[in-house]
Amino acid sequence: MRCTIIDMLNKVLEHIAKKYDAVRKGVKSVMGGKVLEYEAKTIRNEGLEEGLEKGMEKGIRGTVSILKK
Repeated sequence: MRCTIIDMLNKVLEHIAKKYDAVRKGVKSVMGGKVLEYEAKTIRNEGLEEGLEKGMEKGIRGTVSILKK
């Protein structure tokens, strides 16, 4: 998905900023991933964070259970 967005961006930039090399480079650096935040990326990151929290909680409970025995 990221590559598709970058490819589309490059095609648009070729037409819009033909004469402005500095603008083209600046937009590419921003849209190339440094600032670009899209819904799928946000959902993925939130899912990873939630999964890690649940995994740690489960691990802690398991450890406490073993130590109680």
